[in-house]
Amino acid sequence: MKITLPWPGESLFPNKSNRDGGKYPRRNAAKEYRAEAKVITLNVINGEGIEPELMTTITQDFYPPNEFTDWDGIISALKSGYDGIFDGLKVLNLEQNDNCLTNGYWVKHPADKLNPRVVICLIGENENERR
Repeated sequence: MKITLPWPGESLFPNKSNRDGGKYPRRNAAKEYRAEAKVITLNVINGEGIEPELMTTITQDFYPPNEFTDWDGIISALKSGYDGIFDGLKVLNLEQNDNCLTNGYWVKHPADKLNPRVVICLIGENENERR
């Protein structure tokens, strides 16, 4: 299952200063990003007719807006996105979260200023057996 999320907002990165005047900009941005990731996941599930199975492997391709984004910042900023994806998987009656993932692969691509994004592939245990 391939899910493409928009690049997380600046307020989700832990090393960015949040001076937008809001009381809890990171918390609010995290809620919004989680909800957006859930909707995107549900659209993928409905469009692909995905069968319920335990997801065990995650691959992630990062296309940042600039070359200066660091790994740990990306992973931290995506936390609410991952949560939203697994919220969407609950629709398949999979009471699963990221603790079921046993393998993970990350690739940081050159900057894509016009379309920064994160492409996440979740691979089920049945699909892993076929490899």
